[in-house]
Amino acid sequence: MIVKGKKVKVGGESYQIQFSDDPRTVDPDKEGQAQSLDGCVNYNQYIIGLHSKEPKVHIEQVFFHELSHAIAEKYHLTSLVDETGKHDEAAMDLMSMGLQEALSSLGLNILELLKAKK
Repeated sequence: MIVKGKKVKVGGESYQIQFSDDPRTVDPDKEGQAQSLDGCVNYNQYIIGLHSKEPKVHIEQVFFHELSHAIAEKYHLTSLVDETGKHDEAAMDLMSMGLQEALSSLGLNILELLKAKK
């Protein structure tokens, strides 16, 4: 089942946050395929998909990881691109861990904010 959460804006585009209880349906373009994902960003449909059956901290880090991809893509951050032309996954991971830690230390319940309808 897919549950829609809030939307987040990146470069004027609103990305719908979606929570899926099945890791094979996290990416709407690959629904039903064998690939199992904790998260994805879909640049065509403006969706950030998250697997909802993971621990809270992991879901938050995955959200920031996918958000970092959306920001890097929108603003053409070439410093976050590796030698193959793809986003540097290690950099995205480190950024997401830092963001999750910093915002959580402020007392923000990030997962609840993402799930809230209003």
